[in-house]
Amino acid sequence: MSANENFSPGHRWHAGPHVFQFAVSGNLEVRDRRHFLLWESGTAGKLAARLSMQVDGNLVLYDRNSRPLWASNTSGNPGASLVALLDGNVVIRSARGDLLWQTGTTNRL
Repeated sequence: MSANENFSPGHRWHAGPHVFQFAVSGNLEVRDRRHFLLWESGTAGKLAARLSMQVDGNLVLYDRNSRPLWASNTSGNPGASLVALLDGNVVIRSARGDLLWQTGTTNRL
């Protein structure tokens, strides 16, 4: 996911046996091949309506009124991108490739 992209609840990214998803419950999640929850944003039931990878490098979940519910706190990094890796980790890397944020779900099957 590159800067200035927006997604609605129900969107999924597959990486090997793992799924990174913006669940319809409003939660941002990483699940394994058995659908076991490995990581979550803790926003289920909070009416999240939009996931945005902002141009400043911050990944943010917004409600229907454009109020932030959760953020990666990676602003100040224009050109950063979100990547779901085959090992199960989801990361945000700077334009130079530096690791800015991660779910910490590497090789958890």
